[in-house]
Amino acid sequence: MMYGIEFGEYSDRYMHEAVYTSRDDAYAVARTGGGIVLEFGVDPPLAAEAVRLRRPGERFWYVHMRQDGDGASANEEAPKIDDDHEASAASERYNGFTTRCWARDEVHAIKIGNDRRLGWIAAGKPYSYQEATTGTAWARIPG
Repeated sequence: MMYGIEFGEYSDRYMHEAVYTSRDDAYAVARTGGGIVLEFGVDPPLAAEAVRLRRPGERFWYVHMRQDGDGASANEEAPKIDDDHEASAASERYNGFTTRCWARDEVHAIKIGNDRRLGWIAAGKPYSYQEATTGTAWARIPG
């Protein structure tokens, strides 16, 4: 177990800036300022959504390249639960292809992005009427 201390009243409560592994130490600190001790389990079982987002050794990347594959770059970003982690987009206006993916490093992310770009082209994309009017459309690549 881990122990945090909360101070304040009702909506003015705030968490102390330390977490203790010792229950006795946490209660001692709480007594100094009228705080309450909150107990937290360590490494509790992950919820299904968290399991889906857990990728040991991988990080989440935003990949962008020109539609011919040149000028590729990848930036690490934090995934959001409601993101479609397989989504890709092409923009005729900006001559670009963008995707998000899980990868070991920047080089791996760009390789995945290029594979998806080629899949996008092979699937008969990149442009539809909506894309031509808005400049961008997000979609899953089949397969």
